[in-house]
Order: sequence, then C-alpha cells, then structure tokens
Amino acid sequence: MTSLQDSRLTSDRALAMTNLVLASAQPAAAYVTRLTGRGVSEAERSRKLSGPVTPAEGTFAIWLPLFLTSVAHGARIALRPPQEQPLPRTNWLMSAAYSCNAAWSLQAQLRGLGWASVGIILASATTASTALILAERESEHSPESRNTANAVAPLAGWLTLATFANTEATLNGVFGRPARREETVRSVALLLAATLTVATAARGNRLYTAAVAWGLGGVVLRNVRERKAAVAIAAGLGCAAALAATVFGGRRSARAAA
Repeated sequence: MTSLQDSRLTSDRALAMTNLVLASAQPAAAYVTRLTGRGVSEAERSRKLSGPVTPAEGTFAIWLPLFLTSVAHGARIALRPPQEQPLPRTNWLMSAAYSCNAAWSLQAQLRGLGWASVGIILASATTASTALILAERESEHSPESRNTANAVAPLAGWLTLATFANTEATLNGVFGRPARREETVRSVALLLAATLTVATAARGNRLYTAAVAWGLGGVVLRNVRERKAAVAIAAGLGCAAALAATVFGGRRSARAAA
C-alpha cells in the first residue's frame, strides 16, 4: 500500500467516525431536557410560539426515521472494509448538518426559540441540502455518492421546511402573534418561499420530496382543523409543486445519463 493510499484510508476512517458520532449526537441532544431536567422540551417551546406553518403535532414522528437513517448511514460507512473508492467528501457536509441539528436542539431546549435558533437551523438545512445537491451530481459515477444522497435527502427536506416554521415561531416570540388576516398573509408568504426553496433543491430525489410532502401534509392537516383555508391551500399547492419538481428533475437526470 502506498503512502498516498494509506493517507486516504486514514482520512476515510476519520470521516466515517466523525459522521457516526455526530449522527448519534442528534437524538441524544433532543432528549437533554428529559435526561437532565434542565430547560424546556422542544415540543413545549413549539406549542407556545408555533403558527400555521408548523405542521400538526403527529407529523413530528418523522424524527425517528430521520435519526435512524442518519445513524445507520454513519454505522455503515464506519464498518465498511477498506475500498479503492474513497468516501464522498460530501459526508463532511452531512456531519456539519448533524452537528448544527444537535446544536439547534440544545439551543431550543436550554435557551428557547429565537434568531439564534433560526440561524442554526438555517445552517443545518443549508449544509444538508448542499450535501444532497453535490452527492446527486456525483451519483452517476459513484454508487457511494448515491448512498450518501439518499441518506441525507429526507433530513435536508425536513430541515428546509423546519427553517420556515422556526422563523414563524421566532416572529411570534419577538413581535407577538399578528391578527388573523396578517397571520394568513405571512404564512402564505413563508410557504411560497419554502416551495421555491424545496423545488430548487429536490434534484429529482424522491426521499427528499417524501419528507417535504410529509411536512406540508402536516401543515395542510393543521390548517384544515383550524379552518384556515388559504394556508391549507398554499401548503397543498406547495406539495404539488415539490412533486412536479421531483418528476421533472428525475426525467432531466435520466436524459443526461442516456
């Protein structure tokens, strides 16, 4: 084995272990309040400040498969035997997304929702989405990049929507809840911005779109229950736009590969 190969394998091992540790830190951070008795749980913080852009409570069950996928991916690359093909460097971006996600959980529980939490979750969504976009570009020539893309895609989709929900909660906390009409206008504007963002990042990845559709479906459900038709319609249209962008992106990728 040459010194160059040895150096690459060492780098791969460091990357794999970093990815696994930070993936595991996410669920651990989410339970800090329950384990230590300090702070306020994320769910309670959200209930106090959430608005129409926040999905119905049952929607947050998605965190279980998101955490499991992250940890399973980290374990897989940590346990894989040495290979000629190096690990995609996009795994560093995934690790950054995991660390920001864990940091957001700690911030939300111990200090509350605010502009700092918006900045942290935006950083997490941005790094996860960037990892997805880069991994999708490399996936035509690298099966490992395809695995990376599929592992990070649902987290990227969910975090993107969560950024806009967190922004809404922060606005409620800083400026107070607006009147119903102003709240509706603001919610529709946030959902439009979220739709444009996810349509750009989808890249034809069905797992990304599935997470987005789950989140927007939760928004629809909440607003149907609360009889906020305009917001429910905006969320439904956003879901349809994300699905259309995925279909279009998939066809474009197929034509490029042909």
